[in-house]
Amino acid sequence: MSGYSAADLANLPTLSIASIQALGKINSFSNEQLTKIVEKIGTIDTDKLSVMGNLACGLSQTQINLINDTEFGNNIKAMSLINMANCPSIGMLYTKAIKSFGLSKAKRQVRQVSTTTIDSSVLSEIGSVVAGMSSTDFQNLDSRSIQTISSSTWSMMPASLINSMTRTQISSLSNDQLTSILNNPNAGSYSSTITQLMANAATNVDITRSDVVPDVSVIPKSNSANVKFNSLILFSMVLCVLISAF
Repeated sequence: MSGYSAADLANLPTLSIASIQALGKINSFSNEQLTKIVEKIGTIDTDKLSVMGNLACGLSQTQINLINDTEFGNNIKAMSLINMANCPSIGMLYTKAIKSFGLSKAKRQVRQVSTTTIDSSVLSEIGSVVAGMSSTDFQNLDSRSIQTISSSTWSMMPASLINSMTRTQISSLSNDQLTSILNNPNAGSYSSTITQLMANAATNVDITRSDVVPDVSVIPKSNSANVKFNSLILFSMVLCVLISAF
């Protein structure tokens, strides 16, 4: 998306629903580009919210606050498909999602103590928006909840949440989840300990033992050819949207 500056995008007319939907599938916009595109969406209504996809990452706190909680909750499935690593508004979207479900429904007591965690059924519904959790809330998730999080969500999870994981949480991850975590664009910001524990878990080492010596010799690699191909597709999609807009 480097071929389109924020100034170029600022010259777009108000976007149609079809254009919003097409642009919402792209996950490589810069923060500045997102801001300029969202300015061209206008008032956020149900129709637009349902197709925004990754463009929701460009919503401000004010814009999110103006969305009715019920309306937001009804469109949570659309929000759950966000796949942009380092989505600027993910924390605000998560807070809004939990509010739209009602805190009493979304959170449950853990072992009858004061700690609360997000119910796994709610995690299933909010999808990738779970990436907006605080590190403290994330660390309170039990194994069942950890297993509920999809591989696609793990592939965009902020490093701060990955670094907060406990050994028990890591040991509950599936091979697909581990591969997504290790190939996450934010993997370079993982702590060395977490990276090592993930690598050991991927090779079926019992990392819950304190005497385990981490081994990072086997870490799944992503397919660079696929990444380049996907980038070409995204570039073509935006070019079509820009041409049709004029």
